[in-house]
Amino acid sequence: MLQKKEFKIIDNAKYELSNSVFLYPFADLADGQGFFIPLEPNNTMDKLVWATHKQVQQFRVQNSEIEKNDEGDDILENFTVNVKVRNPDGSIQMDGDNPKLTVSSGLRPKLIGPNFAVRVIRKDDEIGENIKADGDGVLVIRLN
Repeated sequence: MLQKKEFKIIDNAKYELSNSVFLYPFADLADGQGFFIPLEPNNTMDKLVWATHKQVQQFRVQNSEIEKNDEGDDILENFTVNVKVRNPDGSIQMDGDNPKLTVSSGLRPKLIGPNFAVRVIRKDDEIGENIKADGDGVLVIRLN
């Protein structure tokens, strides 16, 4: 017969891992907060967006849990990705006015954890209440 045990309840349990391995302060953001990453000289917007998405995804994977069913089995989700074909310098290949695309699909674990939006920003775009961007870059916003 199972016996009920006593457990210590921990207030404000630390869920997220160390932020030290990331270039950006993802763990420091509350829902709705964001930070601006300026476009550096000799960089392209394509490369900045790609690198930012990569950092966001690494943070999400390291700070999320895989959703489970009631028997503890991993729940998977179908996905399809429109993959932008890139040049060696990281810029996106174009077909006229549209990016060249290939399709990738499969199954992946369904993650429960933080989500972020990455938005391309141009100089003087409003990035917060009465805050305008000093230059081109990306805005990262924590959604949950």
